[in-house]
Amino acid sequence: MLEFVNVSKSFWTGTQRKVILDRASFRVELGRSLGILAPNGTGKTTLVNMMAGLEKPDEGEIHRGCRISFPVGFMGVVIGKLSAMENSRYIARLYGLDPDYVEAFCRWLSDLDEYFDQPLGTYSAGMKGRFTFSLMLALEFDIYLIDEGMPSNTDVEFNRKAGEILRQRLQNTTVVIVSHDPQILEKYCQSAGVLRNGQLHIFDTLEEARQLYDYQTQGLKVPYPAFKPFDRDRSRGRTCALGRRLSRRKPSARTSASRRAAGFHSATSGPSASGPSGEYRAFPSGRGGRRY
Repeated sequence: MLEFVNVSKSFWTGTQRKVILDRASFRVELGRSLGILAPNGTGKTTLVNMMAGLEKPDEGEIHRGCRISFPVGFMGVVIGKLSAMENSRYIARLYGLDPDYVEAFCRWLSDLDEYFDQPLGTYSAGMKGRFTFSLMLALEFDIYLIDEGMPSNTDVEFNRKAGEILRQRLQNTTVVIVSHDPQILEKYCQSAGVLRNGQLHIFDTLEEARQLYDYQTQGLKVPYPAFKPFDRDRSRGRTCALGRRLSRRKPSARTSASRRAAGFHSATSGPSASGPSGEYRAFPSGRGGRRY
């Protein structure tokens, strides 16, 4: 069991205080994995580090009643000057496990060959990730802490072996995943929470947490109003009313001059030199002429 009781945590960024948690209280029960949704920059890594004991809260208490792993992919658990063999045996002694078993397990899973006996400082990022993930699986914790999704590696064989072992472990252990992507949580978590602005809201289902997360990060989406069928009579009435309003407008001098030059005449104008009285005149409306 992992429990937070009125835990608060904040940082001074140089211009303002960044609140990570504000008197948060929640509990992670064994056998019920928890996923926490949080946007980038809200303190997901800090929250995971406090669960693992790597960081202390400013206020409140954190109770750990079981074996809790270090965050997956965390490199601070190993020493760069030591080889993978020396690191695995050293960590095994810290956790009270058999050093021979931990070394053999890590050597088999990471498949580093001769590099397993060389200092970790000479490893590439991918090699370090394979070893630290192998070391975490060798220690067999009650709660696994995962920051931003499951670890991945370009080595296909390593992903296959590690993924199979992890799936077997998840049947009997608990996982706490913090991520900004709800799809990552769907495969592993039964309950979920939302972290934003220092407030942690815990829900019984992932769907409830996802609704709040989408609302806070994307805003409330108002559906587009239903299309109304075209009303011919109402449309005709609006058009006629618009025509009456336009007909009452007094044309400007420039407009009147251009109309006369084009041969158009208004209804109030008298006979023009272009034709005798009583003939049809052309109007811009396109409805034909009018007899004077």
